[in-house]
Amino acid sequence: LTIIRYYGNHFLNKVIMKKSILLIILFFCCLLLISIYFVGEKAQEELHQQIAQLDNPELHVELLSYKKSFFTAQADINMTISAEGNPPLRLTVHSDILHYPYKAQVTSIFSLLDKNVEEKINHYFQTTQWLTSQMEMNVLGNLSGEFILAKGGVANEHETISTAPMYLTYHYDLEKHIGSLAVDWDGLNGQIKNEKFAAEGFSFNTNFT
Repeated sequence: LTIIRYYGNHFLNKVIMKKSILLIILFFCCLLLISIYFVGEKAQEELHQQIAQLDNPELHVELLSYKKSFFTAQADINMTISAEGNPPLRLTVHSDILHYPYKAQVTSIFSLLDKNVEEKINHYFQTTQWLTSQMEMNVLGNLSGEFILAKGGVANEHETISTAPMYLTYHYDLEKHIGSLAVDWDGLNGQIKNEKFAAEGFSFNTNFT
């Protein structure tokens, strides 16, 4: 009987331990899924708020579509930038959004609605992804990201121009409305007929509210 009780208790303890481990794993899985759902809802809500804040007579922003699943989302946005004395510049932004338990990660690609201008831009930069953006938003309401303007150039019998890529990085607190911005550019160089020219790069950092 003692042996039976010993092995019985030992077996029972193992069963209880396994059930406890399974319950802990199940709890953390549920917690992760709830966090991912919360991040997805927060990202969609914040996008609508940012569009409402950005929209003005000089910069019209319109959300065309937002397709959201549990782990991902896709957004398409139209932007119209007014310039006095010139036709408005119309851009489309396609964003792929990934939902993590603690953050949303957004990758965006910009393109022009005017196909003639778009063709010239693509030729100059030798890519259709001449302006891209990477952004992260965490559950604490902090935004951080980077815009990248690709290197470009053109060469023909009349002129040669080469521009270095430009990087714009930023951090922003959605609750406190404070942030920082940094721009880095290595400049350009070129030649028109026999005249050569160059511009040194520049960089700056600033904090803003």
